[in-house]
Order: sequence, then structure tokens, then C-alpha cells
Amino acid sequence: MSKLSSLAFYFLKAIIFKLFSLNRFTMNCYRKLGNLLSPITKRDINISTWVGRGNLLIELCKKHECLKSNYLVFELGTGWLHWYSIYIRIFNNVSISMFDIWDNRQWQPFRAAVKKLLNYQYKEEESLLVKNFTKIVSASSSFEELYQTLDLKYVISEKGSLTSFSSNSFDLIISFHVLEHIEREIFDEVIGDLYRILKPNGMCIHQIGLDDHLAHGTKLNSKQYLTYSDNLWSLLFNNKVQYINRFQMSDYLNAFEKVGFMIIEKLPTFTQIKDLKIHEQFLKYSEEDLNCEGLTLVLQK
Repeated sequence: MSKLSSLAFYFLKAIIFKLFSLNRFTMNCYRKLGNLLSPITKRDINISTWVGRGNLLIELCKKHECLKSNYLVFELGTGWLHWYSIYIRIFNNVSISMFDIWDNRQWQPFRAAVKKLLNYQYKEEESLLVKNFTKIVSASSSFEELYQTLDLKYVISEKGSLTSFSSNSFDLIISFHVLEHIEREIFDEVIGDLYRILKPNGMCIHQIGLDDHLAHGTKLNSKQYLTYSDNLWSLLFNNKVQYINRFQMSDYLNAFEKVGFMIIEKLPTFTQIKDLKIHEQFLKYSEEDLNCEGLTLVLQK
């Protein structure tokens, strides 16, 4: 795919997402279509990236002693696979509440993805836990049965509100590639609620994608969105079904510190943006900020 065809594909995706974002009806159509196609598109999905992220999550939990038996865990934006909650649950006897704004679960693709864990190398004790977990999933007939067996809870709130959760409720909060999709207007409110529902001294682990999701599957720079003004981005590219807030690393760090979180560990990943003509609205950011395409944070209340 040439850069020109990549740019055309980029614009085409933007147009399609814009059309699906027209109103409540079109957004529901987008979600129903996604659920309809998921068993096909996700049938032979490669789980290597998710396994790598899951291993990082477990490693960070061990390093910072985030997980103990009977801890209460909260996952923001659990997605169709519940992957990170599931990964924690394989190796830890904890209760997990999994939160999302719409139900896009797929039972058969989920079972197939979990079965693929047997193809990965683990230490002997961990390998036994993985094998036992795959047996539990194979013996379950539905998500609901699995939830009951593993002490998992699935909570849907279309508005994304966390007000139903009591203050000081959870020992650990996690999210992976979710925070970049929270709208700017409500971001501080959501972060404040995460702080509120976390127990004193509790920990958060967030992995945030700072890349341009419209550029996925193209040869465009992973931070292509840096070339567009807020007005142009809002008019042509941003949408409600694949919203990207375009916050940079320093924006996230400032937002977390503002509500009271302590930043315990920061793990950024970088790309090169020398080929991009950065719009003047982003020139206030440092070179480190602009080159950062991914950020994993460990926070403490």
C-alpha cells in the first residue's frame, strides 16, 4: 500500500465512521454490525499482542504488589474479550468487576482465543493454572456461567457513568487502550471517579494508545493526527464510534496528578515524527510528548 493509497484509506475510514456517528440509530447499527461480523473477523485472531500486554500487566502487579488474594479489581472498558480481567483471574484468586458502555461480547471467539493460550510458554506453575483455566472455559456454556464460576461481574452503562460504584471500593483498577477514547469534555470527571472508587493506597495500571487509530493498517505515521487542527479534525476525522481525544503524554500525567494520583512508574513507547508537518496547535508540546505513541502508567491513590 503506497502512501497515497494509505491516505485514501485513512479518509475512507473517517467518512464511514462519520456516517455511523450521525445519530443514535446509526451508532446502534454500527454496534450490531460489529457483533454480527465478529464471529467471522475474530475467528482466527492472533492473540500474541494481548498475551504480551497481559504478561506486562502481571509483571507490574507483582513488582508493585498490586494483587493479593481476595482483592477487588475493576477494569474500565473490558471489551468483547475481557482479556485483561481474564488474564489477571487466571493467576490470581480475586473478584473482578468488568465495566463497559455496550455489550459486544462474543462467546465462541472468546473460547477460541483462550484455547490459544496453550500455545504459549509459561513457567511450570503458571502453565498448570493456564491449563486449568482453559478447562473451566471449555466446560462453561456461556459468559454468565463463567462469571459465576470465577466471581466476575459484568456491568454495562451506556453513558459510561461510574456513579453506581461506591467510593473506596477497589484495590486495583486497570484499563488497556481505553482512556484515549474518553471524550475530552468528560475526561476529568471519569478520572476523578476512578480516584474516588479506588481504596486509599490502591493502585491503577493504565496502558494508553497515543497513536492515530485511523492510521492502523496503513503506511501513514502512527501519529498522523498531529498534522490537523482541532477544527479540521473535528470536521473531517473524529467521530463517536471510534473517538480519539488526541491527548499527549503530558496531558495524561497532568490529569492524573490533578485529581491526586501519584505516578509510581511511567513506561512510554516512541515513534519518529520527522516526516510529519506538525500543526501549530501541537507545537506547545515537547519532542518527547510528540514522539510518544504509547504509555503505560502505574498510579497510586
